[in-house]
Amino acid sequence: MTPNADWLPIIMAEFIGLTAAADIRRADTVLSNARAALPGLDGSRTSVWNVPRPSMPDLLPTLDCSARHENVYLGYRHDHPGPAAGPMTGQLIAQFAARRSAEPDLSPYLAERFA
Repeated sequence: MTPNADWLPIIMAEFIGLTAAADIRRADTVLSNARAALPGLDGSRTSVWNVPRPSMPDLLPTLDCSARHENVYLGYRHDHPGPAAGPMTGQLIAQFAARRSAEPDLSPYLAERFA
């Protein structure tokens, strides 16, 4: 759950493939749990949608420099911890851009791991 001034997005992910329909009962359960955790949550304006999102086979993000363009940096696919991992990714990409070595070792996150 990520609060905003006027609304509260409650996000869930379901690994169902590209052609299966989402199970709306799961969204109902998540909303019910949010109402229990947040007394006074209205929940009358709800929107449930399903969009296929690609994921890396190992579920790890990619953090790297582009092999083709020296001024292009890659920082994507954080899956579930994405909002929390964004600031750390920004710092690591800044290290790449400043031509400093990144700490910790980023070899498990390089794009070439799938080559």
